[in-house]
Amino acid sequence: MSTYHFGIFDYDAALRVRRFSSGPGAAALSDGFSFPNVLYRWDTGESVHDGGEKFGSEACAADPASRRIYPFEPDALFYIADFTGPSMALSPREVLKRQIARADAMGFDVRSAFECEFTVLDE
Repeated sequence: MSTYHFGIFDYDAALRVRRFSSGPGAAALSDGFSFPNVLYRWDTGESVHDGGEKFGSEACAADPASRRIYPFEPDALFYIADFTGPSMALSPREVLKRQIARADAMGFDVRSAFECEFTVLDE
């Protein structure tokens, strides 16, 4: 592959992506990479919810099981990634894992599905 895309979902379900060429992309897949840790504090207008904190880059890792062909660019792969440092606790994927574990501890089985919503406008 000539290009790697690594994406992290924010709280507004927007996919924030880093793009790497072949060599750095393969290294990012095996060794991890960094991403701005302000991600979970942005709103849809990319304004910071809590401006009092200092933000910077934080370590991330790709989920190898999420590998997909990237359909918008030839010879490219896509992976879902997540933080591996302190911001990991804020990750929607990690929040869901904790909620499922809590439900399991109370004897519940969690069954879920996607509800895709959209609006069709006649303009």
